[in-house]
Amino acid sequence: MPQGRQDACAKQDTTHQGHREGELPTFYAMLQLSVRDLKALRASVACRRCHALVNLALVVRAALIVACSVAFISTFGALFGPQSSIPAVGIFVFILCVRFVGFNYAPEQNLAAMAVLFAVLTAVPLLGQHAGPFARLVLNGLGLMLVMVVAVDDPRFGNGGTYGFGYALMVGAAYDAPVEPAQVPARLATMALGFALCAGVYWRCRNRTAEAQEACAAGAEFRYRTIGTALREVSLRNEKTRYHIRAALGISLAFFAGDVLGVKRLMWMGLVGSSLLTPHGTGVRDRIWWRVGFSAVGVGLFCVVYPAAPPLIQAVFGMVIGMCCGLSGKYHWTQAFNTMGAMLLGQTMFGMGGAAFWRIADSVIAGAVVAVFSFAFNRGMNRLAIDADAA
Repeated sequence: MPQGRQDACAKQDTTHQGHREGELPTFYAMLQLSVRDLKALRASVACRRCHALVNLALVVRAALIVACSVAFISTFGALFGPQSSIPAVGIFVFILCVRFVGFNYAPEQNLAAMAVLFAVLTAVPLLGQHAGPFARLVLNGLGLMLVMVVAVDDPRFGNGGTYGFGYALMVGAAYDAPVEPAQVPARLATMALGFALCAGVYWRCRNRTAEAQEACAAGAEFRYRTIGTALREVSLRNEKTRYHIRAALGISLAFFAGDVLGVKRLMWMGLVGSSLLTPHGTGVRDRIWWRVGFSAVGVGLFCVVYPAAPPLIQAVFGMVIGMCCGLSGKYHWTQAFNTMGAMLLGQTMFGMGGAAFWRIADSVIAGAVVAVFSFAFNRGMNRLAIDADAA
């Protein structure tokens, strides 16, 4: 072997050994990271072997999430019937969240906040599924505001998006396909088991949460926040409260617009709102074009790829899309893959053309409603701040 090649190989082996000695996390630890964190780690490593190891972690992580989600949702379906599948999706996402992100309170109070979350997600779909548009607007606004204030005490950790997604998913599904009276006991059992699983996972992992680590670092002098503190801090002058109101009203108005206009898939309307309304006031402006544009991209890809795929690929198409979502760290491509997943179900209800129309129409309508509301809300809050400073 030429001397230059020998030197390069030796340098690569040394670099790889350095990563093995502490610079590169263990494979299990890499599986706990997000896609963005893994891709950032991949960009930081120097040798090919480490690069390949991070790529393997990305693929294994995505495959495990898909396999576990399929098993989890199938189990709920077997226990409680097909109508439990949508709630099971939300519960599975919650479980992934509570492993690392609590509710910013002491452990016992975190369980109380989780109970409030599940109570709202159980009651609102059942109460609102046969209500009119205005009653739903009020019910959704109150329910979402309670979820945001109690369960999203620290929006920096992103759990506002997680619980907003779960709310839009479960409530929208009940509005689209109401739970029959005979199915109510199964729905209650679904949510009770979901709460028990989330509570058990949280309790097992409670020392990983940010508030637990902060308490450990501070020692005996640390004082946890309480739900009462979060409720007392609600104020229009509080930036966190403004985010809570913006998210609660924005998602509620997306549902309301769908109700009034008679769209065929209200759940999609709510999901658009939950994905656009971030803790940052400019989030809608930054995301709306990606959301609408890549929804159209996802529709186009599905209409081209799915009919041309052989039957074997069509049978596992949902899992393939799940893998693509699990490997994507970009918001816009994630939306495209999510749209393909939505189209997979939608084309069984509306046909290919109908599903394509309603997916794009829902994205455009909900995006426009949320954008107009967010602009007006932010402008009003800025005016309030100016008036308060002048006073």
